[in-house]
Amino acid sequence: MNEAKKPKIYEWVEEATKLPIPPKVEKPEKTYDEKLVAFIDVLGMTEKTLGGSAEQSLTLMGNLRLCVDTECSPLPGDVKFLQLGDGFTIVADLACINELCEALSRIQWRVLVYSQMMLRGALTAGPVGFDEEHEDIKYIVGPAFISAYRLETKNAIYPRIILASEEIEPYMAQQSITISFNHIVEDNDKLKYLDFIGHGIVTGKYSKRTLDHLLTTEGTKGLLKREYEKHLKEDKKEVAQKYGWLIRRLAAHGIDVL
Repeated sequence: MNEAKKPKIYEWVEEATKLPIPPKVEKPEKTYDEKLVAFIDVLGMTEKTLGGSAEQSLTLMGNLRLCVDTECSPLPGDVKFLQLGDGFTIVADLACINELCEALSRIQWRVLVYSQMMLRGALTAGPVGFDEEHEDIKYIVGPAFISAYRLETKNAIYPRIILASEEIEPYMAQQSITISFNHIVEDNDKLKYLDFIGHGIVTGKYSKRTLDHLLTTEGTKGLLKREYEKHLKEDKKEVAQKYGWLIRRLAAHGIDVL
């Protein structure tokens, strides 16, 4: 091609090739952080969603989010949560163990009494990575998240938030953190869980009579009785035993449902 007739673009390309190449900037390698991770889920939400309208489902999801946000926002340190449908993943600093146990217990209590639903979940500790650029988590990965999810799905079974002591306690010992939350109970299957009923009684200063009246007027006792008997009648024993577990725990605190 005749040099005099070269299009202007050739001149631009030639000039660009003469420019110095900027040095490659090495981005810092992303690593996991050691955190507390809780995964909680609403039992029976699928049936409620299928049987209700879009407005009812969205309102319910909004109320759940508000409840989690209200209880978790005041916690000390860097606390974030991710909502996916009726499930929540909460990530908090290790030093926040006692405050997080209290918050989870309050969430479970409020959801049962005022939303008429049962929560199940798991609390663990370990390596986790998450989006740090937003107030709410946009994604979450890592062994601790997988552990919390599996524990909730396979081990929690009943409406209880179980505590993965074998995973949490080594971290607490390493950092000289004492677990002083007084409402951790060992169940019949040797799994420890957060006794949200006992915590609610103590922190809410309920007498047996006051608590019985609250659960009656809010319709909680009636709901548990109806659902338990209905699922027994329909031979859905796996569902009935979840209601039965909670009914027995209430009875242990002096509240008779059946």
